[in-house]
Amino acid sequence: MSEYTIIQAPDLASAEQKTENIPNVEYEEEIAPQTQDQEREIIAAVNSDRENSVDMPFQQTEPALVLDNASILTPPESELAATSQHTEEVPSENQELEELENPSIQLAKILEDKQIVLVSHDSRKSELTELVSEYEEFLSYCLTRTWQTFSDDLYKKTGLSVTQEIPPANSGGYQAINSLVNSGEIVAVIFLRDLMMGPQQGQASEEALLRICNINNILLATNLPTAKAILYYLKNLKD
Repeated sequence: MSEYTIIQAPDLASAEQKTENIPNVEYEEEIAPQTQDQEREIIAAVNSDRENSVDMPFQQTEPALVLDNASILTPPESELAATSQHTEEVPSENQELEELENPSIQLAKILEDKQIVLVSHDSRKSELTELVSEYEEFLSYCLTRTWQTFSDDLYKKTGLSVTQEIPPANSGGYQAINSLVNSGEIVAVIFLRDLMMGPQQGQASEEALLRICNINNILLATNLPTAKAILYYLKNLKD
């Protein structure tokens, strides 16, 4: 009978448990120092945040105070600038007197001595009134003449007070204008004619007036566009 030696087999389950527990212990030992370092870093970060939170109000209040000071100083400066502008814009009494002595419209020297005739046929009086209304300011500085029967109506509708009146057309008015033209007292004749009407009494006198104006080189307008051109030219005439 052969002899057998009995050898007790190791407990595999306990061995596996031991082998599983060994890495865990080592892992815990490796993690422990890392978590401690992290805790230290967290504590240090918290402390630095607290220090920063304590310092930040002082850093923010300084620029805030500067802005407040600037905002306080700005309105008075702007008000002073505005008041200075107002004082500069207020005209003095001397300036007002100078403006009265030197009107905005400066007449050419020829307009200080010579006159502008403003006449028309009865059917064109409304156009003449519109023309005078448009150039009323300029004509108020000039020497003007119109029909005696039309001057009052012209003044009521335009505000222009003519310098002198001319007798009505059927009472020697055309002959009076001819005499003024020949004597060199007239610079321009505005005579708005209605050529749609048939031959009228006094037509020969009208033709004689036009002829005299052409001979003496007088500015002559017989229609509205030409009349506006003449007044614009005289208004902007310079010596």
